[in-house]
Amino acid sequence: MHGNIAAGSSSGGLLLKNPGRIGPAALVNVGTSVLPVDPDDEDQRCVAVAVSGTGERMLTTTLARRCAERTYDCVRKVKLPGGKGTVLEECTEDEALASVINNEFMGHPGVAHSGFGSAIGVMGVKMERRGIAFFFGHTAESFAVASMHADDIEPQVLVSRINKNEKGKKKDQISVLQGGRLYPFRKKRTKAAEGASPSHTRSTKANQSAAEGNMKAKG
Repeated sequence: MHGNIAAGSSSGGLLLKNPGRIGPAALVNVGTSVLPVDPDDEDQRCVAVAVSGTGERMLTTTLARRCAERTYDCVRKVKLPGGKGTVLEECTEDEALASVINNEFMGHPGVAHSGFGSAIGVMGVKMERRGIAFFFGHTAESFAVASMHADDIEPQVLVSRINKNEKGKKKDQISVLQGGRLYPFRKKRTKAAEGASPSHTRSTKANQSAAEGNMKAKG
């Protein structure tokens, strides 16, 4: 209601960890990242992201921060021809998230040449004037997510699974499975709206229901 947003993460972690190891859950912008509302932003955007995966790989890439920044600005990093650096180009939130996971995480030398698994799962929330978007993406074989809005009777839960046929692909061919749901903000009821015909009211509700939908995964 007031433009506030928060994120948190807890650690499960790998076996046989060295004593004194600090996991990603305790490191800001590694396992969790938040970009608050900029007072000068007309859209009043803010983003919160949490990441699940191997902490060392997440630390190398500051993955949570990258995902938050790219989805906040709706941009993705693109290489220029001839190895002349990179630029940021506009895209959708889904495209931004897929690009970070595929290129800035999977394609990072510290991950690509690490010799360890690089399975990852990312979920986040972006809020702006039009509403709230819950999104996720993963390269892990499965990723469990849940969300709940004030209008939901119960939480919406999904175990997203990558097709088993994807297992045989090479590292540079691994796909990112993505999904999410949108919660549009309702406009304040005006006197004109109160006098609207029943058919108009039903149509509005139908459109809103279609926009919100249930949480679905997509390739």
